[in-house]
Amino acid sequence: MLRIGAISYLNTLPLTFGLRQAAQKGRISLSHAHPAELTRQLQEKALDVALISVGALDRFPDAEIVPGLGIATSGPCRSVLLISRRPMDELESLALDPHSHTSNRLAQLLCRRRWGCAPRAVSGTETLAGSLELADAAIRIGDKALFESIPPDCEVHDLSELWKCETGLPFVFAVWVAQRGVLDAKLQTLLERSLDAGLNAIDRIAESYRWRGRAYPEIAREYLTHGIHYRLGADECEALDLFLQETLEPVAEPRG
Repeated sequence: MLRIGAISYLNTLPLTFGLRQAAQKGRISLSHAHPAELTRQLQEKALDVALISVGALDRFPDAEIVPGLGIATSGPCRSVLLISRRPMDELESLALDPHSHTSNRLAQLLCRRRWGCAPRAVSGTETLAGSLELADAAIRIGDKALFESIPPDCEVHDLSELWKCETGLPFVFAVWVAQRGVLDAKLQTLLERSLDAGLNAIDRIAESYRWRGRAYPEIAREYLTHGIHYRLGADECEALDLFLQETLEPVAEPRG
């Protein structure tokens, strides 16, 4: 049975909508985890296919990227934020998101490119308050960035919007990655049809999704409709190549 892993955030649900139906019928195995955990599982070959953050692609030199599908944005998306207690040109420390590869790299890249700073990286906590106790600023990704409250005295920077301002390109957050020899026309069709089903069910997804027991249908619908997109074309491929080129040098490892 084909073992597929996906990120456990709202933004993956259109991609996996059809897959969940196939899993319920026993045709595939579908599991969910945060981005860093999916990377580990695919590395250990516990999964055949996984939705992998692009910041971790260098860990899979022998794997194959499924073409044309992923999670991308062409501007502000609200689910990848840098939240700071200080002006960015005074930033000395940055709490990285413990579940992220891509957003941590993107934040550090933008700090260098946009603000000319290199804040000391520390390991963030599960809560925003805890991370801001450890550092001047914190990275927040996924549902917690989208739905949680932000202290009124903080600056908020949408990282995908800043990337678009810097490069003029969209940003790609995640792609489907398959173990060598797994990707074929059947898998491509399965993933394409799963997304088609999800795009036709955006309203249902937005209405039914719960974060910490509460529904945010208007936020969810706006996000899934306008914040992100799932088809990757030439601009997305160019953006992905640029991001990978600019982050080939190792990013700062968190301390603490």
